[in-house]
Amino acid sequence: MFSMNPGEFNAIFFYDPNMHGVDWPAIKKQYAAMLNDCVSRRDLSFIISEMISKLNVGQAYYREGDVEKGPTANVGLMGCRFEAHDAAYRIAQIYRGAAWDTDARNPLDFAAIKVGQYVLAVNGQLLSIKTSPYSPFSDWAD
Repeated sequence: MFSMNPGEFNAIFFYDPNMHGVDWPAIKKQYAAMLNDCVSRRDLSFIISEMISKLNVGQAYYREGDVEKGPTANVGLMGCRFEAHDAAYRIAQIYRGAAWDTDARNPLDFAAIKVGQYVLAVNGQLLSIKTSPYSPFSDWAD
């Protein structure tokens, strides 16, 4: 825990009075210089967690507290990389699990889809390169 009153920066309640040899006032100066660049609570949380990591201790945790969360959607991924080509999306690469991993099967293999094939529509919804190729898969994830 740290006391951060103006003009004061004392490390207290840390099990090693030598702070693992870390020059804690220098750490304060280094990371305090970054504070003016924070534009969100998440930025501040990142700086604090990076600062704490300088102690090199496994039991020092930081929880970022209340942060704004934007809308989310589950997106079913098809295990491939799409590329825009000739005004449409085509499959540039198909990802597969290791041969020993029987749970990592690609759904495209079951449909006999190959690299180079175009994806023009998904469930009747036309796919346009003006939008993300993943948009038709929104809310498909388990």
